Amino acid sequence: MAMGSGALGTAETPAYVIAEGAFERRAAENPGNIRDAARALARAIADQVADLNASKPNDERLAKHLELIAFLEWVAVELGKLADALDKAIAAGRATGPPEPIFRAKAGEIAGHLNIGFMN
Repeated sequence: MAMGSGALGTAETPAYVIAEGAFERRAAENPGNIRDAARALARAIADQVADLNASKPNDERLAKHLELIAFLEWVAVELGKLADALDKAIAAGRATGPPEPIFRAKAGEIAGHLNIGFMN
């Protein structure tokens, strides 16, 4: 499927590489908004995990329940890493102009990692 037709990736360009590039471009335009959204989402997920932990099933659903909690905790940690990388990019940008590509690239790498995790 060609990239213009809605494909998530091709053999030549995997989806996570596309996600990293798209994220890096958007992060360069609005790093503060993305950082704030990532932190808010991480907090909301942590609140949801606390609620889930307070109501664990005691039957055959427990394994799936624990699997969901582990996944949500992973997402929250990765969003925190993303927000931290964007903080570094913003701080570097204040000192030197636009965020340094290395920091934007790190944020893009984390976004790609999240994308891979969601696909699995």
